[in-house]
Amino acid sequence: NTNPPEWQEYPDFVVKKCMELCEHFHTNYTGASGDYKVSASIGAACFPECGRDFATLYKAVDKAMYISKKRGKDTYTIAEPEKEVNP
Repeated sequence: NTNPPEWQEYPDFVVKKCMELCEHFHTNYTGASGDYKVSASIGAACFPECGRDFATLYKAVDKAMYISKKRGKDTYTIAEPEKEVNP
C-alpha cells in the first residue's frame, strides 16, 4: 500500500479505511475455469479540501483512483487539494 502524501496530514481514519479496503479486496478465488485474484485501486478525497460539491469531489476521487491504477494493484491514493489560482 502507498502512504498518504507527505505534503499534507490526513485524518487517521481515512488512511486506515483505505488500507482496510485494500486488504478486504485482496483475495484469491478458485473457480470452475481457474484461479482468480481480486484487488482494489482506491481513490479518496477529503471534504472540504478537495471540493465542496459532489461533482468536484467525484472528479478528485476519480483522478486519485486512476493514479492508484497506474501504481499497481492493492493501492490507494488520497487526492491532493486543488490549489486556487489568483489572477
